[in-house]
Amino acid sequence: PAACASRRRLRQAHGEGHMSIATVRRAAQIIAAYYSVPVESMSGRGAAHSIATTARQVASYVSHEVMKRSYPEIGRALDRHHTTVMYAKRVIARRMTEDMVLASDIKTITEHLPQHLRVK
Repeated sequence: PAACASRRRLRQAHGEGHMSIATVRRAAQIIAAYYSVPVESMSGRGAAHSIATTARQVASYVSHEVMKRSYPEIGRALDRHHTTVMYAKRVIARRMTEDMVLASDIKTITEHLPQHLRVK
């Protein structure tokens, strides 16, 4: 914990992390618009599975797989613990193998991300 706090302060002192969080939030806005949900609903804590939950999980997946952001960065941007982000990414990766509509959605979302958000 103390070491984590030290690394976080060091990143903040050098301005690191802020841009990554902003880019993840920008991607979340694009994904929320795609799914026609308010971006605020993606950080809600509702127990029921909803389209906002899927949108948030897709944002986790895209942010990690396409944008190459770290789990802690994604978690901070989406107001989730990094282990929740890891779980969401696994859920979407598994669902994509069975749900071609979801796989197509993610392909379309990725193609609509501004070039500067995508990492090759």
